[in-house]
Amino acid sequence: MKTAFTTRSYSPLAPNYRHNAVLHLVIFCAVCFILLHMVSVILTVISSEPKFVFSSKVLPAVALQSADVFMHKPWVLVTYFLGHESFWNLLSNMLWLYCFGSVIQSLVGHREIIPLFVMSGLISGIIYVIFTFAWPQIPGRQALILTAQPGITAFAVAAITLAPKYRYYLGERMAIPLWLLICIYILLSCLSLINRQSSVLILLAVAAVSGFGYIKLLQSGYKPGAWLYRMGNRIQDIFTPKNEEPWPSRIKEQNRQAIKMKKEQYSEEYIDAILDKINQKGYGALTAEEKEALMKASKEPES
Repeated sequence: MKTAFTTRSYSPLAPNYRHNAVLHLVIFCAVCFILLHMVSVILTVISSEPKFVFSSKVLPAVALQSADVFMHKPWVLVTYFLGHESFWNLLSNMLWLYCFGSVIQSLVGHREIIPLFVMSGLISGIIYVIFTFAWPQIPGRQALILTAQPGITAFAVAAITLAPKYRYYLGERMAIPLWLLICIYILLSCLSLINRQSSVLILLAVAAVSGFGYIKLLQSGYKPGAWLYRMGNRIQDIFTPKNEEPWPSRIKEQNRQAIKMKKEQYSEEYIDAILDKINQKGYGALTAEEKEALMKASKEPES
């Protein structure tokens, strides 16, 4: 049985929560942040230099770095876009993520959110590693990259590609155009990175192209994110025990095996109809004639 990748009923405490992939993503990133910084808390207790150990040992194990370091830590291609170095960095990124992601979710559905975020992060990371390998002198090459900005940038470009005239209405007469918010986001991102991690601009540029390409493929009839759900379902099939047959089918099969039909008096179709009636309405709903037929049909073994 599928779990996270299948439809569930709505929770009265969180309307539409199970179909709000943007909110799922925000919560998951927050959990990753808490788990990462729990290590810092533990180091404070057991280490004499917790900040040094955290910045020199822990962060390099999950952050994206140049090609020569990446070769020894390939898993960072997945972990780097799920982590954040500070709470304020997490908060600002999640606000932008929800802002742009909710537009995509409302226009093309929740199933495109997670694939777009993951694919943009992976593609951007791969191109960044290739770029640092081809250009070793790139400024900021030694930076530790730990941010969800590639996915957010992909969301921003995907949203404006889907709906260039989209507006956020704050009242009957006041609305903020989507393109203005995207301009503000890009400006703030560039200002925060240009002096510290200019190499991250490569990630954002690749992510922007990824977001645009994803939506164009979607508009052409392709499902670029379907592979992620198929992979998720296969993984769940491996670890999830197979369910028994649905109750009515199981009861019907048990009854079919228990009843030894006497075919010379009653047809198989007639007995099946009686069994179906028992499954749907119970034994008490049978007529006297049907009860008698069922009793007589069970007296001899099935041929």
